[in-house]
Amino acid sequence: MKYFIVLFLIIPFFTFSNDTDFEEKIKKYILENPEVIIKSLNEYQDLLAEKKKNSQKEIIKENKKQINNSHQFIGNKDGKYIITEFFDYRCGYCVKAHKELVKLSKENKELKIVLKNLPILTKDSDRLARISLALSIKYPDKFEQFHNYVYINARALDDEKIQKYLKKIMVDPNKIFNFAMSDEIQELIDKDFTLATILKVSGTPAFIVNNQFFTGWVGNDILLSALKN
Repeated sequence: MKYFIVLFLIIPFFTFSNDTDFEEKIKKYILENPEVIIKSLNEYQDLLAEKKKNSQKEIIKENKKQINNSHQFIGNKDGKYIITEFFDYRCGYCVKAHKELVKLSKENKELKIVLKNLPILTKDSDRLARISLALSIKYPDKFEQFHNYVYINARALDDEKIQKYLKKIMVDPNKIFNFAMSDEIQELIDKDFTLATILKVSGTPAFIVNNQFFTGWVGNDILLSALKN
């Protein structure tokens, strides 16, 4: 059976017949023309990749409003250009991406970077996501400052250190910690997870730019190029 499957993919000029040696002829052709097989399989993989890409673009378009909005963002709130990032505070690649995204937002005043929580690596990922999201709602003007602080110190941040920092920036830590454990925060995190599932985001960081999807840190040049398309 496998030879007949290959036949459909790579030998379109063959036709079925009553020839009892038909399968043997196919085998012989395959063995004598391996380059045809490789080329055809590569073209087939490209076709599948393009189909998947087009399907993902449609999914992005259908969920554009949710993708482009969040309580958490850095840069220009009303920016003309939007990059959406799924992130985890305990993700090493997200730390690198964050540094570059901050630089990008400072260089491009019309850029808004929307942030979606995907705390998948550790329990601490969830804890930091909850506190950060709670602060972004209760003290939106303090979020970007806190977001930077968490990334710089994520591996050494226990609750006591966070509380001290919140007091330093004139934020009520009890208000934030209590809200962080609320049903409202859980619902918002669940929504980000649901969106990630719909978009088939399987790890962090992941980016949505216009109708394009990028997984892993791809660099500012690629993100900027996608913004122009």
